[in-house]
Amino acid sequence: MSTYSVTESQNCLPDLIDRALGGEIVMIARDGQPVVALTPTVGPASTASTATSEWLRDRRRAWW
Repeated sequence: MSTYSVTESQNCLPDLIDRALGGEIVMIARDGQPVVALTPTVGPASTASTATSEWLRDRRRAWW
């Protein structure tokens, strides 16, 4: 794991992303305190739950 300041990370973000994709955890610190971690995993996009979808369907039916 490596740590970079916000200023350093602005200057070399593409390299830091490549490091994260390579499996390294990259920490970004502000005023010496870690605030962001770059990791190689991105979660799935948020989707509406089934309950929300059903609620919307019911509202549309009630409207028409």
